[in-house]
Amino acid sequence: MTQRYNKEKDRFSLAIWDKKTEQSALLYMLSDEGSGQSFKVRIIIDFRSLEITLDDAQKFCLALSEHFDDAYITVNNNYSEDKMVFPDRLSAAWMIYLPKVQLSHNIVPQAFDVISPTDHEGHAAGSLVVTVPHFFDERNTDDIKAVRRVDIKLHELGLLPLYVDF
Repeated sequence: MTQRYNKEKDRFSLAIWDKKTEQSALLYMLSDEGSGQSFKVRIIIDFRSLEITLDDAQKFCLALSEHFDDAYITVNNNYSEDKMVFPDRLSAAWMIYLPKVQLSHNIVPQAFDVISPTDHEGHAAGSLVVTVPHFFDERNTDDIKAVRRVDIKLHELGLLPLYVDF
C-alpha cells in the first residue's frame, strides 16, 4: 500500500467486496486533502449484508482508535449534512470516538453509552460516544433528535472540531 501511495503522491484507495453479492464493501482511502494537515483515512463499510451487533461496531471503532493516534472516528450511517445542527463540524452521528478525552455517561447523559478506554499505560485514550442502542436510521426522527442532542452537548463541551481544523 505504501509504495503505491508514494507513486500517486496525493491519494490511495483500496476497495474490498464480496464478488458474489457485491455487498459488504469496504473502502479504505488515504489522501492528502491539501490543507497542510495530516492525512485523512476514510473507511466505508456497508453493513447491510453483515450480521453486525452494536458491540461489534463499538469494538471495531475502539480497535481503529488503537491504531490511529489522535484520530477522530465517526460512524455516520447516512447521517447527512442537512440534518446536522452544526454542518461545519464533525457530528456524533451514530458513534464518534474523541481522542484524548475522558468522558463518562454522567458528562454526556444525552448519549446511549460512553466508553472511555485507557492506553497500555493506563492513561485516557479517548472516548467513544454512542448516540442510540441500535443501527442509526436516518429516516427515524427519534434517532435524528438523539444525535442532535449529543452534538449540542459535545459542542457545549468544546469537543466537536470544525472540519477545517483537521
